[in-house]
Amino acid sequence: MSIKFKTRSKLITFYTFSFIIFFIVLFSLNFFYKKIIGDLSVGYKYTFSAQQYFGFKEKSLENLLDKFFSDGEKISKNVLRKKYQIQNKNIENFSLTLNNLKSSIVFDLITKNYFDEEDLENKINNAYIGPVKKIIIDIENNRDLYDYDLISKQYIENKNNEVDVAFKKLINSEFFKIYKPKQSCRYTNTEICYDKYSRYYMKMLFSLKEKELTMSLLNELNITDETIKEQRIVKILEDFQTNRHLFDSLYLSEITTTAEDELEYFSTKYNKLINSDFFSNYMPETFCQYYNAGCFKNLSAHFNTILSKHKREGELPFKVNYIPTKKKFNFFSEIPLIIGITALITYLFFIVTNKFLVRKLR
Repeated sequence: MSIKFKTRSKLITFYTFSFIIFFIVLFSLNFFYKKIIGDLSVGYKYTFSAQQYFGFKEKSLENLLDKFFSDGEKISKNVLRKKYQIQNKNIENFSLTLNNLKSSIVFDLITKNYFDEEDLENKINNAYIGPVKKIIIDIENNRDLYDYDLISKQYIENKNNEVDVAFKKLINSEFFKIYKPKQSCRYTNTEICYDKYSRYYMKMLFSLKEKELTMSLLNELNITDETIKEQRIVKILEDFQTNRHLFDSLYLSEITTTAEDELEYFSTKYNKLINSDFFSNYMPETFCQYYNAGCFKNLSAHFNTILSKHKREGELPFKVNYIPTKKKFNFFSEIPLIIGITALITYLFFIVTNKFLVRKLR
């Protein structure tokens, strides 16, 4: 057997053995990487889908998931990225031609650890919808601080309440029982009824002071006994004078709203609002330091807008679907790739070492 043939046989044996070694090394590294290290690329996959208003979910998604996976602990962004990844995020508007504020969001969540599909959906929705509803409740509970229409209504009611109190004092008094008008007021509005009774009694009071009208007035007051008419005139006039505060509207605090009263009332309300903890939590970037009606209305609109947006968003939870993935190492799908890479490495190794080995073997 020639030396040349022996050399060739030894080279073939060497490179075949090298090919096998390279193949075993690459196969082991590939298996170890995918099975032992367990990178997120072969983790657990969940598809999230939801509708959203004003891009709320898109804007808060990373903070939401960071909070969920940190579980109340202070964890760096790098560590959190090893726990989960967001992939294939897609936002789709409901209209191609309109600037629609409602859209849909879909994305894949890849997690290091496995979560039950329903349990993950409930926990994520609690973490997201919970704070949204908390904002709704907080704003609704503070309407009396910021809602300009409600505050205006309360102001009017406070003024009307003065008339209600005066009216009740009048109709429940002994004076009213003794000198009750022949015709009762049938209106449901106490301000109208008080005004009607006030005019009636004021007319009677001035008539009592006119001697020529006193006799007819006694008849008007249902006093028909002629023997006591003269004696009663003085007494009746005294009763009217004593109880004038019950029916004379001049004794009331001014019912009609004055500019000074209104300014003081709304200024107090405005200062209470902008100095409250509620305001500091939801304040706009710019606002007036001192009251004027336009500024108060703008703040009212600002808080009502936040409320309206969060009410809509609070009705749109996430839907979660678990996507099963193949976890077992697929021998037949990996072998062709590893053989190809091994052949390439062996060929490169052959080019680099062939001449050297031929000289050695000779």
